[in-house]
Amino acid sequence: MKTFEVSIESPGRLIYRERNYEYTFPFYEHDGEVIIVGYPTRRRIYLHFFFGWHVIPNKLPSGESHRIRSRLIEHFHRLGKTATMFKMADKTAQAFTFSPMLFEEKARASTILEEAGFIWMNNYSSLEILHDKYGLEVCGIRDELDVKPIADAMQKGFPQWHYHHISAKNYGLEPGWAFSIFMLSGCCGDEKCEA
Repeated sequence: MKTFEVSIESPGRLIYRERNYEYTFPFYEHDGEVIIVGYPTRRRIYLHFFFGWHVIPNKLPSGESHRIRSRLIEHFHRLGKTATMFKMADKTAQAFTFSPMLFEEKARASTILEEAGFIWMNNYSSLEILHDKYGLEVCGIRDELDVKPIADAMQKGFPQWHYHHISAKNYGLEPGWAFSIFMLSGCCGDEKCEA
């Protein structure tokens, strides 16, 4: 008897359900292989007496984590696909992480922004790689009205990166707005990141 369910309800979001729990995991395909980030960006429980879904902390207990990860890999193997877990550095090593694949993603982001009508050095000043968060940051967005369309284009282009953050600064070499989009959580310090 099957005790869990796996579904893809939107690009970049893998849903795992077991009993009255639901977990949302980032995932993507690269060179024909399914890559799953082993930590959920959302975890919730359905409480019948409280009429609906309620968000609970994302941290998985180790036994639960191992069971769910194994089932996700097994699910894709049954579909005839190769699947693996995204290798994440521990918290102390994250600050020193170097992710060469992000250079490809930076080039792709530049194309995404250009196709959305945004021109480098006109609408924004740079695209920065966030190795520790596994993501990108569009810096020096000059017009506040461009922030949401840039964010929308980046979120559509990178649906497996569930976290994002908007900030503004009016000093330094790149004044203006910045939009960050990334895959790994817990990297914004005191600032609020959205998933």
